[in-house]
Amino acid sequence: MVKFLKLFNFIQKVSIFFFILIIIFINQHKSYAEYPCNRDCSKNINGCDYDNVRSCYYIGGVGYRCRADACISQTDCICDPYYIQGWKLLKQADQWITITPVNNLTISVNRVGGGYNATKNDNPYYFQGPTPTPGVEGQYNYNVGVDNLSGASVAYIACYNKEQCTITPTPGNLVTTNSNKADSENYSGGNHYVSIRWHYTPQIAKCSNISGPLSILLGDTVTYRANFNNDASNLTGASMFYTTDFANCSSKTEIPNPTPSFSGPNTYSF
Repeated sequence: MVKFLKLFNFIQKVSIFFFILIIIFINQHKSYAEYPCNRDCSKNINGCDYDNVRSCYYIGGVGYRCRADACISQTDCICDPYYIQGWKLLKQADQWITITPVNNLTISVNRVGGGYNATKNDNPYYFQGPTPTPGVEGQYNYNVGVDNLSGASVAYIACYNKEQCTITPTPGNLVTTNSNKADSENYSGGNHYVSIRWHYTPQIAKCSNISGPLSILLGDTVTYRANFNNDASNLTGASMFYTTDFANCSSKTEIPNPTPSFSGPNTYSF
């Protein structure tokens, strides 16, 4: 009976030990998502000391790569290529549409650290590496930028392995991709990609405090004043028009040289 109890205690301790090892194994495997994908290390075992990635390994058919300590095998640290794709959209009547002039704006992609750069004017657009690579190299981050549009603000939404995300657009015309997110976030199979939608919102001129005579005779010299509220930092001028056809506002005549010099968001008088 005593021998049986000792054997039972031994088996119990061994079982607990292996259970703990399994938990450690699983936790290490899951923790890979916290680390960046591998990168070239050119046989330099000390060339990988960044963000807890310290080991340089040879991967057959691939070459020498840095590998996170948390990776279970050499191939765990290979990130698949991913597409960089998206749309340029202009807001009109509360709708986001693809239309001139945003269609021809230039999108640029530059790999962080150098080695890849490309530009396109397509809408929609997508970038990939040399054929037949299905996307840019997956172990790198990329700076993605877009041209500004005069008279409009620009913001972006970046979604990983999803066409659209329900998030608030971030102001700006430059975003840096995240290789870890491209490799795993929302991924359920197929090609990896980051979808970046650029939202252009026209900045509408707003006039207020308009003053001047309500009725005039032909030949009178008159003065009209107004405040112009400039919402966009890239607008630098305003124009004044008059019309005698209130039913057809497209029939108007520009008043020459009414515009003051200004720049930046503020209120200006003219």
